[in-house]
Amino acid sequence: MNAADVEKKLPTVVVLAGGQGTRLKSEIGNLPKILAPIGGKSFLSILMMWLKEQGAVRVIFSLGYQAEQVISALSMLPEKSTIDISFFVEDFPLGTLGGLSLVLNNEEMNECIVINGDTIADVNLTSFVSQHRKLGSNSAIIVTQVEDASRYGSVTFLNENIIDDFEEKVLSTVQMPWVNTGIYYFSSSSIDIIKSLSNGSIEHDYFSRVDVKLGYSKFDCNIFIDIGTPSSFYNSLKILGCYL
Repeated sequence: MNAADVEKKLPTVVVLAGGQGTRLKSEIGNLPKILAPIGGKSFLSILMMWLKEQGAVRVIFSLGYQAEQVISALSMLPEKSTIDISFFVEDFPLGTLGGLSLVLNNEEMNECIVINGDTIADVNLTSFVSQHRKLGSNSAIIVTQVEDASRYGSVTFLNENIIDDFEEKVLSTVQMPWVNTGIYYFSSSSIDIIKSLSNGSIEHDYFSRVDVKLGYSKFDCNIFIDIGTPSSFYNSLKILGCYL
C-alpha cells in the first residue's frame, strides 16, 4: 500500500454503545439503545450502512448494557463480510471514557475514530482524519451548527484550529450555535493517555484536561441525529429515511 492509499484509509472506528439509554426506556423497553427500531431496521444496521459508505474497514464496539443482544445482532450484519467487526464488554458501567479505554487496552492501534453509538451525521470521515493528520492534532472533534443547542451544549473556539470550551446544556443565546457531534479523532499520544484512565466521560474527564489541545472540523450537516431522547427518536424516521 503506497502513501496515498494509507492517507485515504480510515483508522479503526470505535463505537461506544455501553449505555443503558434510560431516557428511551418508555419507547424501546429493555432493548439497548443501539438496537432501537427505526422503520423496520435497527439503529445499528443504519449505523453500519453509514460506516460502510464512509469506507470503514475495522469497527470495534464497546458494549455494556444488554451486550448479548448487540452481539447477536452483530453476528447477523451483512457488513461483516467486508468490515472486520469485533467487540469488548465492560463488566460494569465505565462511562464513555472507560468504555474507550477498555478497547484501547485490548487492541493495538496508533490512531482511531470514536463515535457515540446513538449518533449519525453526514460528514466525511476521511476528510476529517486527513485534516488532523496534517495538522498533527492529538485529539479532534467534529462540530456542526444546530438551531437549539440545549440538548448538546455548545462549543466555543480559541482560534481556527483549537476548541476553547464546552458550554453547558442550556439554551444558547448564540444564533445557530456550534455543537459537538460525538465523533472524535485520537492520535497515538492521546491513546496512550486514555489507556491510563479507567472510567468517566470523554468530554468532562479527558477533554477538560489542561494538557489537551482539542482540534476541530466544521461540517454543515443535512443529517445529524442522536436518538437519545423520545423526541429525537420520533424524528429519526424522517431524518434517516434515506437509509430505510
